[in-house]
Amino acid sequence: MVRRRRRRTVNALRRRRRVRTKPLQWNVSDRVSREIIGIILLGLSILSFLSLNNNAGSFGLFWKETVHNPLFGLGPVLDPVFCLVLSLALLLTQKIRFALGRILGLFLLTVSSLALIQLSAPAQTLFESSKEYGGYIGFTADFFLFMLFGETASTVIVIGLVMISLLLIFNISFHELIS
Repeated sequence: MVRRRRRRTVNALRRRRRVRTKPLQWNVSDRVSREIIGIILLGLSILSFLSLNNNAGSFGLFWKETVHNPLFGLGPVLDPVFCLVLSLALLLTQKIRFALGRILGLFLLTVSSLALIQLSAPAQTLFESSKEYGGYIGFTADFFLFMLFGETASTVIVIGLVMISLLLIFNISFHELIS
């Protein structure tokens, strides 16, 4: 009986001594979080630019050969510029809102500009020349447009998509843009 009582008190003490830990929380202000993301994008922009000039070592060569050239074709210069502009916007502005429309506009601008570059490739060697023009992203967009609409209509559609993406990014109507 004494042993049982002693076990119970030992177990009760162990339960009381357990300290409840709270899960890790990110207690950083929105401004600091935005600036951290801006610094990461600035570093990515610099690394991307260095890899385009073969100045980033083996990582830069890997990045250039597996990401930039196949995906973006002639558009890899847009990647560091895009990251640089976005990082400066995050670092230098007080408040920037990334609504769904703006994010969709940025994505649409990237795809449509690469598709526009790929449209200048010869139609007979559309896939083979994708690394030299709009990359795999531009090729994929152009392939579907060529199959459905042909070359001239594809050009009109891609130019329209570029205009729509700019309206979405800057959240401005076409009427306000003209006047």
